[in-house]
Amino acid sequence: MSHRELVKGKQLGIGLHMEEIPHVGVSYQVDLPKEIPSEFIKNIAAPGLKTLSEPRPIGIYASLEWAMPTLLVVYILKPYFNAFLTEAGSDHYRILKNALSQLLRHLFGKRPETRPKKRSRIFSIQTYTQDQRSLKFIFPEGLCHQDYDTSLDTLLQLLQSHHSNGKTDQLSKLIDSTADKRGPIYVEYFLDEKTWVLIDMAKEISKMARAPEK
Repeated sequence: MSHRELVKGKQLGIGLHMEEIPHVGVSYQVDLPKEIPSEFIKNIAAPGLKTLSEPRPIGIYASLEWAMPTLLVVYILKPYFNAFLTEAGSDHYRILKNALSQLLRHLFGKRPETRPKKRSRIFSIQTYTQDQRSLKFIFPEGLCHQDYDTSLDTLLQLLQSHHSNGKTDQLSKLIDSTADKRGPIYVEYFLDEKTWVLIDMAKEISKMARAPEK
């Protein structure tokens, strides 16, 4: 199965195939114990919430290392914001945040701050902007769980504001600053500023081109 979703003939860039887009999806490599994504799906369960969890083969991708699909990817899709940003549904953000926090504890272990500091290839969150551009949140490794919890709070607040406030929110302003106005957007968490910042793809590609071959 390819790493994409076909819904009504439109490619959405994720490893799920179904007629109706779920609210939240999980795509994970087949070598990850299925109990981990299954528990996450169980923890976010709520009336009316549609979820989907599917394994994918271990693949080789010709791309920047951190831009490739991580071991596990959580997808938060447009129907989630439409259905769960209402007055009655907003409480689900707390449920989702707690489930993501628990998921990170499974993936990164009890003391993640001891891991080498780098962009993670274990976990990421992918979603879409209001104008349907792919948006990937790249997590750093080497943080403590308290810092991961802060990063999740900030991420969910950014998304909630983006899908509620039109073009005046912080995420929209960040997106408007991109040179590429149509391609996917990558952001990463900076611990010192406790915020998500845009990754300059042109600089990253130039850096990769200058790097000596291994």
